[in-house]
Amino acid sequence: MTPFAWRLIGLGVATFLAAIVLTLPARVAWSWVAPEGVALHNSSGSIWNGRADGVSVSGVPLGSPQWDAAALALFTGRLAWDISLDRPDGFLNGRIAVPFTGSAVEFRDTEGAVPLRAVERLFPIKPQDSAITIRLDRLRMEGGWPVALQGTVSVSELPVRGIPVPLGPFQADFPDAGDGPVVGILSSVGGPLDIDGRLELAADRTWLIEGTAAPASDAPPALSQGLGALGPADSAGRRPFSLSGSF
Repeated sequence: MTPFAWRLIGLGVATFLAAIVLTLPARVAWSWVAPEGVALHNSSGSIWNGRADGVSVSGVPLGSPQWDAAALALFTGRLAWDISLDRPDGFLNGRIAVPFTGSAVEFRDTEGAVPLRAVERLFPIKPQDSAITIRLDRLRMEGGWPVALQGTVSVSELPVRGIPVPLGPFQADFPDAGDGPVVGILSSVGGPLDIDGRLELAADRTWLIEGTAAPASDAPPALSQGLGALGPADSAGRRPFSLSGSF
């Protein structure tokens, strides 16, 4: 048999297997490839396209997803979908890819907005009408934890214990999706508080937010008084702060 014939046979077998996989019910396919920490609830349709009543990551409900598969990704050893996630109070759109083996899940070209209360269990905050907005070029998660991140995360306002007025808006820029801890550069985008800091997500599932803060020129007197709880200011009028925790 000629090499050309073998290539045709291989293509036919691959096409046949792809057809079988892509017509599997979503609930069956998900049981095979579900990454640790990601749960899909009451799914319908097929792995090719379908929907579910909900999806959660590390126990945090995100909304009701719909998906359409990118068939060509099968030939790279991955399952990939264009996804949209609807919430009454927000949205999420992007592409998600899951390898045939392993527990990693990767998001590409993802954007969305949700109220901060949707993720309040993850951080020591008391959200009010705050919103969190994401624009991510890449997010790789293993075991429900981010191990690589490139993009921007913004928060409209952030109530903090010990500070008498809501703070923000703030922005975290994650410039590099390389190896090592996920690190973002924190800054304020207007508002009564000037922030210069960093956010770090370590592989052991701990997080750290640290930096310096100072009242803006138009900050209310109550904010300056509240910042006194952080300790003495340096020569530039800035005070160090640090928050940490684990999951």
